Amino acid sequence: SCGESARRAMRFLAKPRAALDNRTVARVELRNVSKSFPNPPGEGVRAVVQVTLAVAAGELLALVGPSGCGKSTMLRLIAGLEAPDAGEVALDGKVVNGDPVTYYFQVE
Repeated sequence: SCGESARRAMRFLAKPRAALDNRTVARVELRNVSKSFPNPPGEGVRAVVQVTLAVAAGELLALVGPSGCGKSTMLRLIAGLEAPDAGEVALDGKVVNGDPVTYYFQVE
């Protein structure tokens, strides 16, 4: 669960913006995406719950929050390393739920 400061940061970063027009396809889009992980003693850990966002070409997105609030899980969903339990992940308009895409690690 994210702390209050992370919730404030996410509200700031996720302020509504004008919708993309019909000619623009979001480069990265999450539609009501949820992901949980099994946790033997309980019901499981809800890492991402009903996240919807769109990132257009040329936009920059920063995922900010404390440890354990789902930042890495969202990146793994976008990269296709994890499949969502619910919702859709789309790249350039094509749904890619769990289909790995090419990515590179930065090495110094």
